[in-house]
Amino acid sequence: MTDESDRRWTRRDWIKAGVMIGASAGAGALTGIALSPTLFGPPSEVEGEIRESLVYTPWADVTTWWSPHVGQEIHVMDFGEWQGASAVWRGLFREGVWVRGTGYPVLVIRVKREDEFFRAPTDVTLPPTYSLYYDDPARDIRIVALFIRCTHLCCWSSWQRRWRCGRG
Repeated sequence: MTDESDRRWTRRDWIKAGVMIGASAGAGALTGIALSPTLFGPPSEVEGEIRESLVYTPWADVTTWWSPHVGQEIHVMDFGEWQGASAVWRGLFREGVWVRGTGYPVLVIRVKREDEFFRAPTDVTLPPTYSLYYDDPARDIRIVALFIRCTHLCCWSSWQRRWRCGRG
């Protein structure tokens, strides 16, 4: 009687293992080939208009000061001091209505135009034509737009999720 732990693989065992590995790899390759049109098909055509401006968006099912402006472009003079609104940049619009989940969601706020309340960072070099805020000294206006999603995985922030769900 031989001990199973001392048994060595024979040529037959190696051939069986090779056939099993080859069959598994072949099945995986065939599955990949069969699914590739679904996974890597041509991009779909976008139906609608992508707006390059900031546009007011609804805030959950709550009536807000900007509710009458939803779907319209944001204008600087709409805001009172320390007043904010939710908006989207590069959102997709179909028949004038924003398609939820498209574009970059932002929070737009008019802050007090005093450097003690808001200072642009000095350690960041911005590309030409970029600005971190809109500033109009003649009209005493400073507008700031903040991206309201996590830059890691684009998750909704916890404070924003609470308000969007109407539990705030």
